Amino acid sequence: MPPTHAHASPPGVPTSTLDARPIAHLGRRIAALPLDPATLGRAFSLTLRALWDVAVLDRVLLLARATLLGDGAAASLLEPALRLAGSRASTWARGPTRPRERAEGPCKPVHLVSPTELSTLFAAADRIAALRGLPSRELWIGALELWSRAAPAEQLVHAAGESPGKGRDPLERLLDEAIRALPWGEGGSLFPREGDAGFPWPTETGNPMQDPSRPGRGLPFPEVDGPPWPETGSLPRPKWPEHPRDGIFPLDSCEVLRRDCEMDVLGVLDGFRPLPSSVWGGKIDRITPSAACPGRPLSLHGSGFGASQPPNVIVVIGELPATVTSWSDTRVIVVVPPGARSGTVGFRDLSREAERARVFEDNQRSLGDLGDGLACLGPARRFPTSVYRPAPVPANAAAFFEGTVPEIDFFRANGQSGLLVVRPGEQVVLTWRVRNATGISVGPLSSVGPQVTTQNAAVHLLALGAFTETATVEAVYRIEANNGCGTVTEDVHVRLDVSPRLRILGVEVTQSIQRFSMYALSPRNTERLTAGKATMVRLYVESGLPVGFDRGGGPGVVENVTGSLLLEQVDGPMRRTVGPVGLVDAPAITAIDRADLRTSLEIMLSPSLATGTQRIEARAWVRGDDEQAAAPEVATVTFHAMPNLPIVMLRVADPGRGIPAPSVPTYTFTLWEALGRLPFGEDSAVIHLAPGYEVLSVPYDLATEEGWHQLIDDLDDIASDFDDVGEVWAAMTPDDPSYDLNGMATDGTVEYWFDGARRFATR
Repeated sequence: MPPTHAHASPPGVPTSTLDARPIAHLGRRIAALPLDPATLGRAFSLTLRALWDVAVLDRVLLLARATLLGDGAAASLLEPALRLAGSRASTWARGPTRPRERAEGPCKPVHLVSPTELSTLFAAADRIAALRGLPSRELWIGALELWSRAAPAEQLVHAAGESPGKGRDPLERLLDEAIRALPWGEGGSLFPREGDAGFPWPTETGNPMQDPSRPGRGLPFPEVDGPPWPETGSLPRPKWPEHPRDGIFPLDSCEVLRRDCEMDVLGVLDGFRPLPSSVWGGKIDRITPSAACPGRPLSLHGSGFGASQPPNVIVVIGELPATVTSWSDTRVIVVVPPGARSGTVGFRDLSREAERARVFEDNQRSLGDLGDGLACLGPARRFPTSVYRPAPVPANAAAFFEGTVPEIDFFRANGQSGLLVVRPGEQVVLTWRVRNATGISVGPLSSVGPQVTTQNAAVHLLALGAFTETATVEAVYRIEANNGCGTVTEDVHVRLDVSPRLRILGVEVTQSIQRFSMYALSPRNTERLTAGKATMVRLYVESGLPVGFDRGGGPGVVENVTGSLLLEQVDGPMRRTVGPVGLVDAPAITAIDRADLRTSLEIMLSPSLATGTQRIEARAWVRGDDEQAAAPEVATVTFHAMPNLPIVMLRVADPGRGIPAPSVPTYTFTLWEALGRLPFGEDSAVIHLAPGYEVLSVPYDLATEEGWHQLIDDLDDIASDFDDVGEVWAAMTPDDPSYDLNGMATDGTVEYWFDGARRFATR
């Protein structure tokens, strides 16, 4: 959508929730109604005025989302808008009541603004109320009022989507009733102007229906495949009531259902309760000792604890309860429980904790009810359930217990825990943070990788250096921390590996002879290609591995590489995928050899695919691992259509040497083998016979060049006995090593009186 609001949106916040398609459909439906020009103008005017209220709601939602993201400027605009709307709210917004009966029959209300956004408005209203220290009720009423004013436009869109059927068009009926109920007058503006206190919109933001890129137009939404919305200056002005619900757009059955669902949502939102507090830190000034082993005593010093332990009150270290052995107003002694870790020491009221757990479960059930209510309004939505956790003790530095056994906050390789993957030559550095330890050691557990150790607890860094291996290996390093309570360890794994970075160096398209440079962009694929001829596409794929690094397939090799082609005919409709093809081991770039077919992927195109201008998109990847794929490489080639080639077959016998003529199978096989190397399609050559000249016995000596000239001359003499249809006269002699030449030919250019036919003779 083009911009429809004058106020810029905060970064990262959507500019609109509106879908222009149903609004464009509404415009087309109105234009198609059988209305006279005056009524049609009023129908458009009424609809645009109703859509203005939807745009206001959409704009307020933009401010609400920005407010929830912490935008103070948006909150300062949203608050007066909600207050102004609340001060002019309808009876429904001030005290919405549930319809007595839910609508019967199928009903799917249409929503220009998703009903789930209602909770966004309420959440933003609560945020503003909390910031200002005000009750949120008036802001909620303003939100409901804005929501209610968007309903007329939604009724119109819903009616536009209904089938007219055999009766009166639902849209025409709704518009007619509203036009009759509205007072119409001349003059004034179709939309409220800035600063108009009669409408809930703060003056700082401007008219939300005005498109800044089209001054004066004021069209609310883009034109989508339909007739344009009329100019607002040409439309009559309705006297829009303060509450359009009053006799103009009464609730229909679908909207009754919608309002019922909204009340379900509001009831759930109103039922949420904050979790009560069940823990406190008391007045603990210090604890002794600051760390202790499980089973040892821990003293809490302070004041105001009470003469004895209150009922249902326990002492917790972090989240673990500790057994109390002594209690006075200034000192409480507990036993450190097994498994205790560092954390704040405080007090927990078990009765209030039980109440807190009950409120939590009630809120969880309310989330389920909220999902049901929202599903009634639109798309189903379920909120994830949470696992209850007891309330944490408030932070208190004076009451912080440092723990029992040492605690390893983190142990990382190059800032990463668990597993780090490095490339050859990459430096590896171990870092850690350990608390409550008297001794620390760090070193390798495996025999591969850098072998560096340290036992210096004052240093929190160990530079290992780089791996020296040339194959994939995985090293394990361990940190061990100890004190008087015990020892703890943690491991980090470092794997030396190189992920394949396949790259297609080039796409060679060849039929027999081709120009192709492996490492330069040109010349490539410069030899003309023939349409209708089997074609080979070679993909030169490099592994992207460092020279000499072995991932299991050999130095620099990535195994199981396959590929495919996407053919798109530029000058035709054909679109075809060829492949994937067989597997190849992609070598390092220095090992690719164009003369070695094993270092490239070969994909054969059938003659039927060799047509027109083709955009060939080549892809290559590791089989079973689509993430290890090369970026596509594109080559565009043209297959040239060639004319048919009529061949007249003559087989030559040499009686002087007693050699018979080649057989017909020998002749055809030799001819097709030759044509396969020439720029002709698979079916472009057609063999003909010259009656009476199936076999030509020559009386001259083909061991001399003169004999071959005589054979070529005889071919021209024979050709002159037949009509010229562009044929080629092709004579084939026996394959005798004593012959002077392998063959002789002429293209039929007339240089002498006996020239005229294209002809050749060959062994």
